[in-house]
Amino acid sequence: MRIVITGATGYVASILIPELIRHNHKLLLVSRNTKDLKYKYPHLQICEYAKLAHYGKNFDIFINLAVINN
Repeated sequence: MRIVITGATGYVASILIPELIRHNHKLLLVSRNTKDLKYKYPHLQICEYAKLAHYGKNFDIFINLAVINN
């Protein structure tokens, strides 16, 4: 399955992403801080929010884990 995950640098995503990888899902990770994601998951597709509409086409599921930090 093709899955988009926003808020991909957060705690919940850090648990979810390895599990989805283990089950061979194709992932698009979206975050404000793509540098950290590229370091942690160099083999996955990564983009910033401004490019989500372009790269997120044709994905099956959208999981929003993004939050506003206070």
